[in-house]
Amino acid sequence: MQKNLNLDYKSHYDSVLLTKDDMGRVMAADFINFLSDLLLKYSNDIDKRNIDSGEITK
Repeated sequence: MQKNLNLDYKSHYDSVLLTKDDMGRVMAADFINFLSDLLLKYSNDIDKRNIDSGEITK
């Protein structure tokens, strides 16, 4: 029993891979995630510098 498989790799990879528009969105999301990680990591240092410089008044 032989099966006839129609493997269309071009349509498969076209559906899986990102377009240029989607790539821009992915890069923007990566940048926002990276920036938020940095802000969380250095939030104490940022607060301390702002308080020391007198920019934030409590």
